[in-house]
Amino acid sequence: MDNLSNNLNIHKISINKKNLRFLNTLGLNSIAESYINFDNFSDIPELIKISKNFSKIFCLGSGSNVVLSEYIYDLVIKVNLKGIEIYKENHEDIFLKIAAGELWNDIVFWSISNRYYGLENLALIPGTVGAAPIQNIGAYGVEFCDYFHSLLAIDIFNGKLVNMYLNDCKFSYRNSIFKLKNNLNRFIVLSVTLKLKKYWVPNLNHNNLKKYIKNQKSLSALDVYEIICNIRNKKLPNYKIYGNVGSFFKNPIIDQITYKQLFLKFPDIVVYTQNDFYKVSAGWLIEKCGFLGKNIGNAYVDDKHALIIINKGNAKAIDIINLASAIQSTVLSKFGILLEKEPVYV
Repeated sequence: MDNLSNNLNIHKISINKKNLRFLNTLGLNSIAESYINFDNFSDIPELIKISKNFSKIFCLGSGSNVVLSEYIYDLVIKVNLKGIEIYKENHEDIFLKIAAGELWNDIVFWSISNRYYGLENLALIPGTVGAAPIQNIGAYGVEFCDYFHSLLAIDIFNGKLVNMYLNDCKFSYRNSIFKLKNNLNRFIVLSVTLKLKKYWVPNLNHNNLKKYIKNQKSLSALDVYEIICNIRNKKLPNYKIYGNVGSFFKNPIIDQITYKQLFLKFPDIVVYTQNDFYKVSAGWLIEKCGFLGKNIGNAYVDDKHALIIINKGNAKAIDIINLASAIQSTVLSKFGILLEKEPVYV
């Protein structure tokens, strides 16, 4: 991969009209009236200047966590910045500064190949590096924030570059300061710095991971990476065949009192303990409401994994949104739990 500093050739930004169908994993037809491909760090001053002419902007990574409307009149910025460099290191840790447009899974594999460890459990999560802090991506007992050091971003409100650290980002379960209402599309993430380990310490405590692993002592980081890739490939439909954004809803977190009340009514409820709280399987809730294989228009709930909403053809954003809303209202009525969606509606 290129060094970040190599990507500094000066050129002029162009604004175009573009169909985003092949830039979102749901495969939705979406016409952006004003689209910019942002792939050069030297374009930052011009990008800031252009952004001031629009009331709203939307940053697009790999389009793996968005539901795009048919027409978008905001400024759409496709972040394609590339590059990776060693920011600093010591005996135990390596700090990698990674451009926001790099694909997340490429970085996971690259880090393992270079003997930098920690990201193995986050294998094959779709999306870009710049999108990872927005969602605080996570899987199999590991979250992005566990290895986050800092990020560099443009604050559109004042047109300045800002460095943000762990406490600034207010990470929580699939959430961050960037998803707060007042901050939506306020920041354009340019690069992320991760703090990885130079020695291999596996994290194999997640219940859904344990059953796939027989001999923990003999596993390498690459072995864990490949195991998780295989699990995800079997579990999730290929978005190139049926468009999807992966898990559409977060697993809701409830307290012990609520759990006991639900357990009395639904003794087969699937939960994962988390300190003094319980994380309920959203997939189980949806399946119990009878949504497997159900559809609105060409938007379907996957017939094997209830957390996945798929596009079986020419689904529109409204089909996806209406199906998701029907799921939310039914789950709320049956269980008293309001499911929170993961993707952003644009």
